[in-house]
Amino acid sequence: MKLKGSQVEFIEEDLLRRGISFENLREDLVDHICSEVENRMESGTPFMDAYREAIRPFSARGMSQLNQEATTNLNTLTMLRSYFSLTMRNILKHKVFLVVNIAGLAIGMAACFIILQYVNYEWSFDKFHANSDSIYRITQKTEREDGSPFHTATAYLPIASVVKEEFPEVVDFNRLYFLDRHAVVSYEDRKFEQEAVLYADANFFEFFSYELTTGTASDVLQEVNSVALSETAALKYFDRSDPVGKIVKLTEEFNELTLLVTGVFKDPPPNSHLKPHMVVSMSSYENLPDTKENYWNWPFYMNYVQLRADADPKSLEAGLPDIVAKYFSEDEREKSALFLQPLEDIHLQSKLNYEIETNGDGTLVFLLLGVALLTLVIAYANYINLSTARSLERAKEVGIRKALGSRKSGLVKQFLIEAMLINSIAFIGAAALVQLSRYTFYEYAGLQAELFVFTGIWFWCGLLLLFLIGSVLSSLYPAFVLSSFQPIAALRGKLNYSLGGQQLRRTLVLFQFVASISLMIAAFAVYDQLQYMREKPLGMQIDNLLVVKGPRVMANEMETSEDPFITIVSRNRAVQNVSVSGSVPGIWTASAQNIVRQGSQVGKDVFFSIFGADHRFLETYELELLAGRNFKEGIDGSREAVILNESALLALGFDTPEDAINANIEARGLEMKIVGVIRDYHHFSLKEKINPMILFPIGNGSKEYYTVKVESIDGQFKSTISEIESNWKTIYPDNPFEYFFLNSAFDAQYAADLQFEKVFTAFSLLAVFIACLGLYGLASFVTMKRTKEIGIRKVLGSSVTGIVILLLMDFAKLILVAGLIAVPIAYLGVMDWQSTFAFKADLSPWLFVIPLVAVLSIALLTISIQTLRAAIVNPVDILKYD
Repeated sequence: MKLKGSQVEFIEEDLLRRGISFENLREDLVDHICSEVENRMESGTPFMDAYREAIRPFSARGMSQLNQEATTNLNTLTMLRSYFSLTMRNILKHKVFLVVNIAGLAIGMAACFIILQYVNYEWSFDKFHANSDSIYRITQKTEREDGSPFHTATAYLPIASVVKEEFPEVVDFNRLYFLDRHAVVSYEDRKFEQEAVLYADANFFEFFSYELTTGTASDVLQEVNSVALSETAALKYFDRSDPVGKIVKLTEEFNELTLLVTGVFKDPPPNSHLKPHMVVSMSSYENLPDTKENYWNWPFYMNYVQLRADADPKSLEAGLPDIVAKYFSEDEREKSALFLQPLEDIHLQSKLNYEIETNGDGTLVFLLLGVALLTLVIAYANYINLSTARSLERAKEVGIRKALGSRKSGLVKQFLIEAMLINSIAFIGAAALVQLSRYTFYEYAGLQAELFVFTGIWFWCGLLLLFLIGSVLSSLYPAFVLSSFQPIAALRGKLNYSLGGQQLRRTLVLFQFVASISLMIAAFAVYDQLQYMREKPLGMQIDNLLVVKGPRVMANEMETSEDPFITIVSRNRAVQNVSVSGSVPGIWTASAQNIVRQGSQVGKDVFFSIFGADHRFLETYELELLAGRNFKEGIDGSREAVILNESALLALGFDTPEDAINANIEARGLEMKIVGVIRDYHHFSLKEKINPMILFPIGNGSKEYYTVKVESIDGQFKSTISEIESNWKTIYPDNPFEYFFLNSAFDAQYAADLQFEKVFTAFSLLAVFIACLGLYGLASFVTMKRTKEIGIRKVLGSSVTGIVILLLMDFAKLILVAGLIAVPIAYLGVMDWQSTFAFKADLSPWLFVIPLVAVLSIALLTISIQTLRAAIVNPVDILKYD
């Protein structure tokens, strides 16, 4: 008689448990025992008796103990198989429940996983550096005239070296100067406008963990005029040949350098606030006469220090005022301060001026993390509601099993196994959803999909912990509710649902909709604020403006009174105007202090935005002149005549624009005459307040940007751009032609906010969808419980419409209560978020009403399906068995 697979499996497991394996003889032993059991079973001996007889020679244990242990093991194995079999039977029997429950959990988990990947990426910034936890950046704060702080990520060049000398807990330092404009780099006949050029101290590759592929960290930047290239930059200039030992020429705003390539490093990872593609030795820059002369006058250098492992950064920071008192000028000492900023905090926590790139927002990241957890909690609350809603259908199953002797503990185990199985299926479904949808979602949200991968042990541990906690907590309540039914009551269908149980289910749904409505209101508010900023008049015109980046390499013959590029481009019939300036809207401007109204100290501590512009600038951007005149071509000298905006007018103490005309202002001994006043315009996004601004006549050496105003004629932009490029190559043959459309560049200032809006809105809608699944569960529960009441009402003459409205009213009240709770919560959250914007949209009542009505409508439509199904049932079918 051949043994069954389960019987062989039992024999193998029991032998292992007893330690009867005999090393390499184990397989022979199992075969021998199975053969002995089969022989005995052929003569009619039951399996367990045959097994006990076959195992007797190999065990010294008593027969009673052997019998008890073997029977227990077989019963346990049988029980687990029984649990699994019952679980699969119940799941497959209720396919709608399975689909709805797993869909809700899978969508909630997938949403949570996607956000967690994004959050994990944002938190990972700069942590790849070997000493990231002991590296700090020294920042500088100055107090403005009105008492407001002006805090910058930069400071004076010598500060890091001075701090290293003064404080023994500082073990190393590195100073950086990041070019705010691209430089022109050439090698033989190859010439490109190179982005991300960085001057750094010789120990840059020892201080930071950028991996060199060629060269050694201690030597690569030791020599003056040496440079290391990223792999991308090296490929651009040298193809696949070895760049080390070759000479490149770099032309930037202040210098023209001939550099020896001494190393190549891997492209900086995206999760770094420093992403250089060219690192030039700081000695090339520091030894220049202008640099030395302005050591303590030019605060635009990044200063980093590394502390000892046992050092207290707060203690060091407390000593920084001594550096200010010892080295700063007398005018600066009272209003200046230095601070330490942890390297790992820069990306998410830094809101400082003069950052190298736009940082992330720690508040928004935590907010998205909260949305992820809320979505997951809503999904699990939905699972609990759906599970308890099915309790009536499973009551008889519980009653029969209890009547046949099942214990409560056994029932709890079965329901927990069932819940864990459903959660496991949902987890696998969520992982599949993430893989299938993440690229589409990241494209929609404007995120870089390749940045987000399932990596890192902490990420996996976090997901596993989240899954286990959620699965156990969400399954405990349904398991104990179902297993607590009394057999007689369960078999008769007369279950006593406690008020506490009803309140819990209602509370869960209430929580779901408070969260969903709050998220929807917040999503509407974010959209409204961004629309307000994009539609509010800027005080200037930015459409149909083509901006060409100015030349870095200029021939001597170009130094003439008339700009040859403007002259030749103006001949194009599609060009309405051309101007040249040191900045354009949306682009960083220089800042200056110590500008005062002549004969007073008014305006001394104000930070003014300053840049040069020609006499065509106001006309090109359609800026409104309130008083005085524009610059005059060939008459106004560089910086001797200036134009103010309204904010600068007030900062300098003038009452009206007319009062300022022909008045003089002074800046470090240089006297300037105010020739015009323009209306304030938004040079930067509406997230920022309008700064006091001073325009001065531009010189030939400050041609940062050409702005070309092009006629709005469909189909002509490409040909116009091609002609302008041809003109550029004629006038500036040694410079690459690079351009952008101003409206696109200006709107790019809102890119992070638009990204946040899309992500927030998408997950808010998902939360509403999952919450509606929860309502479906509660509707199922309530309608099953009130089935007899519905039958009696129909017998007594109630209409289907009346019964549906009656059932819907309970849910409508629940959602309205959720709305009353959600509105003040959302209002406070939106107000706090808006506080970071200089210009805010008014919070219209419709901002709160529309999401509430939308969620209410979607929810009522969801539950109408279930209630209508119950209301149209024939009352005879409901009452004939009672």
